[in-house]
Amino acid sequence: MSLTIDTELIHFEASNFEEHLDIINNHKIIFSGKFGKGKSVFLNEFFKKQEKYLMSGEIKYNPVFINPIAYSISSNQDILKYIKYDILMELLLNKNVEMEVLDFDTTEVAFNYFKENKRDTIIEVLKELIGYIPKLGKDLKATLSVLKEQFDKLEDYRNKVNLSSEDETIDDFFNSILGSTKSVYEKDVVTKIIEDKLNKISKDNDAKSVLIIDDIDRLDPEHIFRILNVFSSQFSEYTNNYTYNKFSFDKIIIVCDIKNIRSIFHHKYGKETDFDGYINKFYSREIFYYANYEKINAFIKDKLFDLKIKSERNQLNTYGRFTQEIGLMPLVQTLVNYDLLTLRNICNVSDKKFNLYENIRYSINPFPEKYSFFFTEYKILISLFGNYNDLVNSIKRLSILNAPMKNHFTHFRNILFYLTHTIHKFSNEKFSITYQLNDTEVILHLEPAANGITLTSNLPSSSLRGENGVSLQKSQFPQVHHYYEVLIKLIDMIESLK
Repeated sequence: MSLTIDTELIHFEASNFEEHLDIINNHKIIFSGKFGKGKSVFLNEFFKKQEKYLMSGEIKYNPVFINPIAYSISSNQDILKYIKYDILMELLLNKNVEMEVLDFDTTEVAFNYFKENKRDTIIEVLKELIGYIPKLGKDLKATLSVLKEQFDKLEDYRNKVNLSSEDETIDDFFNSILGSTKSVYEKDVVTKIIEDKLNKISKDNDAKSVLIIDDIDRLDPEHIFRILNVFSSQFSEYTNNYTYNKFSFDKIIIVCDIKNIRSIFHHKYGKETDFDGYINKFYSREIFYYANYEKINAFIKDKLFDLKIKSERNQLNTYGRFTQEIGLMPLVQTLVNYDLLTLRNICNVSDKKFNLYENIRYSINPFPEKYSFFFTEYKILISLFGNYNDLVNSIKRLSILNAPMKNHFTHFRNILFYLTHTIHKFSNEKFSITYQLNDTEVILHLEPAANGITLTSNLPSSSLRGENGVSLQKSQFPQVHHYYEVLIKLIDMIESLK
């Protein structure tokens, strides 16, 4: 399932990004965000529906997306070709450009070269272009259809031209240049094609051309900086002390996680190596950080609340209608905010149906139905991570970081209630239990109530507001890492019941 992000989340970030794009002379941009936070989805939506997300309500940009993963292991010389052909393919497939509108100063010379063996020569050029299709991951059928259409138009256009007599010197010149696999002239021709196409599209639409280089995160660490260096050499041109982008792109956006790139850089070249001095050449003003935690948390809440919970009679309810027992919602939000879980993981489970009484699937089942919903919450967590080890290791990581989590106090107390089930056995009488956690004693008080058991403890109930609105307890206990510790104990208990 592909990642989808609601329009509210995109709207909120769109205004910030538009403001960043509009900074004067901001020609090179780094768009940074953690993997799985929805960077690619946001950028695709932002540029695809500009009338919806831009303040002006108009189209201001002509985007071209390329992905360097397909050619990351190639030689630098081949990468230069792949970049240009990738851009050219995007223009042919998505921008409806027509080859007959090219405006070379040497057009008549080029046709003079093609006069004797026009079809063979053109076909050879197209063959080379077609050869890059599988390497760039393009759709072969769609691309061939476009190329055939362009070839036919080019032939029609040529037939209208009254060619002059053959000039052997020019023919020899073209043969020697175009026949070379390392042709500099070939590079100039393709660059000229791209520049002309972009200039015409921008002029027709009164919009700026933007190149988006996506998925730098997914490159093998061994190739990241080599690819970045190739891009840098191709897209930075200098004239009269003024820097501009090659191929006539008004803006070039590199999409990555700058924190991850920094870490890889220092691992590869040493902690004392100047990363800032290296990375500064890839952006003009400042790095744009895609990190809207408030809206992301709201997005997570909506997705989890809408999860389908199925009863024994196949009646469907949503997760939001049930009382959270072990802190699933704030836990998932914290895991995402600390980059231990992605929005993509959450979207991947949004279509699944979970059983209300998940505990009946266990061979040992000491829990009454009314006290068994945490089994369903555990099943959701396992589905998000895929396996026990990844889930527990991520929770351990939160514990080490002492990562703040909303209302951890309440959920800590609930988990202790389940961990002590062999003592109280969900009794209908008043009950007090002492639970030893490290050097601290926690006393749980259970009292029968009309709808079950009322649970209190000797722990404080008042709270303060901490950073980012996270609830903080006045007492030093339980600290949030205590919650993570007992949660892991609960998970292990559930696993032991299988």
